[in-house]
Amino acid sequence: MPRRVEVKIFVDYKQFSFTLGKWSLRLLCSLLALAFIGLLGLGLSAWALGENLFLKHRLAQAERERRELKGALAKAEAKVKEAFQREQEIRLALGVTPKPPGYTQLPIGGPGLPRNWQVERLVRLAEAEAAGMRYLKEVLEQKLELARSLPSLMPARGVITSGFGWRRDPVYGDWRFHQGIDIAAPPGTPVVAAADGVVRFAGWNQGYGKAIEIDHGHGITTFYAHCSRIAVRVGQRVRRGQIIAYIGATGKTTGPHLHYEVRVRGVPQNPERFIIREIKVEFD
Repeated sequence: MPRRVEVKIFVDYKQFSFTLGKWSLRLLCSLLALAFIGLLGLGLSAWALGENLFLKHRLAQAERERRELKGALAKAEAKVKEAFQREQEIRLALGVTPKPPGYTQLPIGGPGLPRNWQVERLVRLAEAEAAGMRYLKEVLEQKLELARSLPSLMPARGVITSGFGWRRDPVYGDWRFHQGIDIAAPPGTPVVAAADGVVRFAGWNQGYGKAIEIDHGHGITTFYAHCSRIAVRVGQRVRRGQIIAYIGATGKTTGPHLHYEVRVRGVPQNPERFIIREIKVEFD
């Protein structure tokens, strides 16, 4: 290294020069190196401080998200338990076997257990509840269809003058089993279908005169006899309360009335067992 170094500095297009000795030059280089190291340290410190603040922000955000997820899971758990309770109540109402009390615990295990197993468990429970409600919907539809098939309506507005069972025949005078009930009413009184069904017979039936037979499904049929006029045809689907005929005195009878029968799989049943008196039908 030379003993002396001439240093030239230009300021505002003016030149200034001075000479530095060997030790002065070394001191200047050392100071410049220390200043560079100091600036580098300050830069690294500022970067570390910023990184630390960013990590703290991310940790706080992650903690908030964790608390929110925990709250959402708790709400979902409560909803699943509420749905389970509703399903149990519906099962009891429909006469379906309830699920076991610990059903909502639904364990999950195995080597492939996911990290978010709580979410997976709730998803499986929700899917199981959806399947259970679909099953109950099918059961309810079947029961409603059966209810619509039950002959629960009084088929005509009148007075029951003869019940179901053994009686003395009003025409022949001997004891015979009466397979239905007789409803006395003025001629022309409307006769309605006691339940939904399909007309299987509509026409003249010997001593019963003008008669109608309706198939309600599930092995249930109803029979309406001694009508003055028939208002339906074979194969026609009828609804509960729909007018199908009018009371008359056709066939073997002593006066205008409706002979009404209910059969289950061909066996005569007492129609009064099926009639719900509270149901009212508006006759035209």
